[in-house]
Amino acid sequence: MGAAALFDSRLEDPVATIAAQCGDLATLDVALNHHANLKARIPHSSDVVVMAVIANNPAIVNRLLDHGAAPYDALPVAIVDGNAAMVTLLLDHGVDPCADDRSRQRRHAANWPKHPGQNKPLVSAAELGRRQKLPADLVARLTSPTFDTANAHVH
Repeated sequence: MGAAALFDSRLEDPVATIAAQCGDLATLDVALNHHANLKARIPHSSDVVVMAVIANNPAIVNRLLDHGAAPYDALPVAIVDGNAAMVTLLLDHGVDPCADDRSRQRRHAANWPKHPGQNKPLVSAAELGRRQKLPADLVARLTSPTFDTANAHVH
């Protein structure tokens, strides 16, 4: 099997995911240059960007985002970890905390009928940042005016 087959984006082999998880920037670059599938996952694993955020590897996160990887749940993971540098990196790459708040709210609302009595409003990205003692200027960047105002009574 040639190198082109190993990195064929039509295959579900998670070459880029494995390289990112291992922090191997050189292999990740080879995989990305061969159009590796950034959506391929190792069974029972998180999204590739989330794994790089958890590993606190800004070089890998930068490379993935530069090549169009979707950050999905990377922002709340960085916030909950209290990782101000990673939150800043994600925001600087255009991750929208308002979109993230709306997405989490939709998923949460979809589960309310399954768990009656647990339908409490979600905490916003800004509130999570405050709780994790992120710098005030960073918390301000995380604020979703509509979401934070609508849930102000919760805080």
